[in-house]
Amino acid sequence: KVVTELPAGASDALHVFARRNRLTVNAVVQGAWALLLAAHSGRTDIVFGATTSGRPADQPDAEHTIGIYINTLPVRTTIDPTTTVTHWLHTLQNQQTEARH
Repeated sequence: KVVTELPAGASDALHVFARRNRLTVNAVVQGAWALLLAAHSGRTDIVFGATTSGRPADQPDAEHTIGIYINTLPVRTTIDPTTTVTHWLHTLQNQQTEARH
């Protein structure tokens, strides 16, 4: 297990990039992970799992329910070197939003 922390400046830059491009930090991090996987696998069609809360927000007393309510959803993306990073990240973000509904 390797644990590391982003320096404050890098973390701030990540948030500024996301905000400036109307992206979530999650979409940017997932995009970075997909690019890392692509670089190490030599593939452009990338699939990985993303853990999400499975606890419905409208469930009465959900915060008092004992147990883990998580789901792992597949994230699939194709790295397209002909598109801009921000356009690709918006596509990734939109796909994830649709998958969760």
